[in-house]
Amino acid sequence: MLRRLQIENVGPSERLDLTFSERVNIFTGDNGLGKSFILDVAWWALTRQWPQDLNPAVRSGRMAYPPFGERGEITVGLSGQTGKEVGYTSTFDPKLSAWKLPKGRPTRQGLVIYAMLDGGFSIWDPARNYRKPKEQNPFEHSPAFVYTATEVWKGKEESDGYKTCNGIVADMLYWLMEKAEPYRQLKAAFETLSPPNEPMTLGGITRMMDAQRYACVRMPYKKHSDVPIVLLSSAIKRVLSIAYFLVWAWQEHKVACEKIGEQATSDMTIIIDEIEAHLHPRWQKNILMMLQKAVESLTHCVNIQYIVSTHSPLVMASCEDFFCEHDTWIDIDLRDGRVIAERKDFTQKGDVSKWLLSDAFDLESTRSNRSQEVLSEAQRLMDCPSFDEKAVRQIQERLEEVLPSRDSFWLRWSVYLARNNCTIE
Repeated sequence: MLRRLQIENVGPSERLDLTFSERVNIFTGDNGLGKSFILDVAWWALTRQWPQDLNPAVRSGRMAYPPFGERGEITVGLSGQTGKEVGYTSTFDPKLSAWKLPKGRPTRQGLVIYAMLDGGFSIWDPARNYRKPKEQNPFEHSPAFVYTATEVWKGKEESDGYKTCNGIVADMLYWLMEKAEPYRQLKAAFETLSPPNEPMTLGGITRMMDAQRYACVRMPYKKHSDVPIVLLSSAIKRVLSIAYFLVWAWQEHKVACEKIGEQATSDMTIIIDEIEAHLHPRWQKNILMMLQKAVESLTHCVNIQYIVSTHSPLVMASCEDFFCEHDTWIDIDLRDGRVIAERKDFTQKGDVSKWLLSDAFDLESTRSNRSQEVLSEAQRLMDCPSFDEKAVRQIQERLEEVLPSRDSFWLRWSVYLARNNCTIE
C-alpha cells in the first residue's frame, strides 16, 4: 500500500509532501490544481507504469513531466511485506524521456484498481503482472491491464490475439447464462451500490434490433423495468463498471493464483477519480460507504486502501459516518500563486451546506450570486451607524425579489427595522 509521496518540480506544484493512511484518503480542491495528477502518480508509485504508456488510447494517466529542461523528482514510500516502509527516489531523465527506477524487483503490492474519470480502468494484479524477468507466466501479457471506456464494455484484444478482458457486455451475458459465482458476486455488489430507496438489481436477457443478446438491469419502476445494459444512463453505467471490475479483478486474480500455486493477496488499493461523477445527490451521499460494503462482501482482503478525489460536499458529509482519526483528508489550494496540499483535521459539520463553506470547497456563500449581492448590501446598511430610510426601502424591494418569505434573513431584517422604528408594509 502507498504510504508517502514526495513530488518535487512535477505537476502544478513546486513541491508536494503527501502522507497516506492505510484505509481512507480523500482529496479535495479546485479544478486544475492536481487531484487527478496525484491519483496518476499514486498508481505509478504502486505499479511503476503510467496507464497511457501501456494503452495510448486512454485519455487519463499520462506520464508526469517536469518543466522543460528542469529536474523533477518523485520519492515513494510503500508498505513492505514485513510491514515496514520501503521506498525509493526516482528522477526524470530528459534524454530517455523516462523516470529512472531502482534496479531489482519492486516492492510487491496487492491488487490495485484505478477507476479513471474518462470511464477507463487500470488493473495491476500481483499474480499476473509481477514476476521475475526470466519467469514464464502465461497469465501475464502486460505490466498492467489498462482499458479505455469503450474497451471496458466491449473488451480488449491484444496484438497476439489474446483477449485480456471480454468486457462488461460479453461477461455479464456469460455469467448470467452460466449462473456462475462472478454473476452472484456482481449482483450483490451492484445491489449494494444502488441508491437507497430505489433498489436496482440485475435482470434477465433481451435482444434489441440487432442479433446480439444483452444482459439487463432491472430498474425500480414497474413498466419496461428490464433495461439492456448498453442503454443505461451514464451514472448507472459508471456504478455497474465499478462493480464489474471489482468482481472481474478479484476473480481473475484468484484463478491466476490457483494456476501458479500462490495464495490470493490480502491487500487491495482502490483509486477512484471523482467518485461522485454522474451521480444524483442521493447516490453521492452514500457512494463511498456503499463501495466499502461492496468490496468487503466480495473479497477476504483484510487491508483495503481507498484513494479518491471528490468535488462533492455530499461525499464529504457522508464521511462523517465512518471517518476515523487514522484516515486522511488532503485539501489542495492555490495560495499566492502556489499550489499547496494540506492535511486537514476532519470535523463533523452536520449540515451539508456547511461543507460547501468549509476548506474543502472555499465558497463564501451557499446562496445564488444575485441574492448574495443583495444580502451583502443589506448587511452594509445594517452595519452603518446612521439610518437611511430611503436606502432601506430600496433594499427591501430587492430582498423581496430574491428571498423566499420564510428565509432566515427576514428575522434579522425585521429586528433591524424595529430597532430603528421603521415600518414597511
